[in-house]
Amino acid sequence: MYIESEDYKNIWELAHQWAGEDQQKTDINHLPNHVDLNLRRLAAAILSRDLKARTKSVAVFVDESLIDFLFSAGHVYKLWKSKTGSSFNKEYLQSLFIKRPDFLAWIEQEKLPPTDFWILTQVIANHKVSNRPKNEAEDKAVCRAIAKTYWDIDENIHPAHMAECKAIKKYGNGAHYEINTIKEWISDLDPLAKIRKTGRPKQIVYKVNLETGSLLAS
Repeated sequence: MYIESEDYKNIWELAHQWAGEDQQKTDINHLPNHVDLNLRRLAAAILSRDLKARTKSVAVFVDESLIDFLFSAGHVYKLWKSKTGSSFNKEYLQSLFIKRPDFLAWIEQEKLPPTDFWILTQVIANHKVSNRPKNEAEDKAVCRAIAKTYWDIDENIHPAHMAECKAIKKYGNGAHYEINTIKEWISDLDPLAKIRKTGRPKQIVYKVNLETGSLLAS
């Protein structure tokens, strides 16, 4: 989970600090060679999944599921433009974050020169997983988007099963909320809400695998 702290830096900021440049003083149309190279290196590593990246609400390129494809399509195009150096979308690169341990591990893995610019200067408070995340509104929106996508594929998916599917737990941070909270968020999207029977939901095979996100052959 993203936490506003020195544990994370956005790609634009990271590429500049790694090169020893001030991001407030560079011109996006005439970037220093080292900043340009760093942006291309970081984008290439994220695309190849050698380096983990995330927005403030969700991780990108998590697995090979349908949901991952839907959420990552826009990232592929923008990162590819950065990788090739054809153009850099500053606003986008400032919205994508890298975690300190992941960056340092990647540098070591790629045998790149070690760096000491990312030294923590404050102690991060202990955050309990049971606490409700600060970005609850974003989590709700993501959970609803996933539920809507899955119900468009198969309207028979029971809300109880939907609320516990892997995509909602992973991309919508659903694991940090009570299942009844998730069910409440998505209840109005249920296409069969008016005719569903009460009681324990039946274990049936849906058109989408709720564990992997893959579509099942019809």
